[in-house]
Amino acid sequence: MGLSTLQYKHCCGDSWYREGETNLLERMNQILQLSPEFTEVITWNDAGESHYIGPSWPETVTPEILQYGDTDVNPHTGWQPLISSFINAFKSGASDTSAMVPTNGASFAGAMCGGARDTVVYAVVLPAGTQGFQVRVSSGGQVIATQSVAAGLSYNSIDGLKTGAQLLELLDSNGNVIAEASSKVDVSDQPTNGFCNFNYYVEGWFPGALTPSDVEIFI
Repeated sequence: MGLSTLQYKHCCGDSWYREGETNLLERMNQILQLSPEFTEVITWNDAGESHYIGPSWPETVTPEILQYGDTDVNPHTGWQPLISSFINAFKSGASDTSAMVPTNGASFAGAMCGGARDTVVYAVVLPAGTQGFQVRVSSGGQVIATQSVAAGLSYNSIDGLKTGAQLLELLDSNGNVIAEASSKVDVSDQPTNGFCNFNYYVEGWFPGALTPSDVEIFI
């Protein structure tokens, strides 16, 4: 049973976009519920097509394809901590994503990215027993959502993406900000070098590799 995110490519004089802002996350739950014998991260059949979760080697593709497939510009490795959590849940026979836990004893794991529908997509995995936590999503200096998150995997696609800086905050049961991640590059409504690219940048959000204040989130 396949696991994949959205598909986008700009190649050979045309563009293709298959919507899937939360597709990867929804699919995790479907796979755990159906419990197939095998599951596989699908990379389709052409270069990156924006659904990869690891490096896309530049020597194997054309410069045109690199516009949507170059992980140095639009990396998707931020999905990996969440997928690691999913893999552990799958191997242990979990029946849904509420059983997912951060790997390596971390206190949380998460990711944030943008969608082509002007949305902010977040995902966070919290340990068993977590109660009263929330995420607060700000876009362009305005809070666009504050939502409860629970043990296991929580995610959503929030409408209202605005130009400017993006911010994701994790709040504990007392309303204290215990982790935050802010964008390094502001969201713009103008094309880059004449090219409007629906590929997206995913940055992982987890303790250990980076401190929360150092995490960069790009939309």
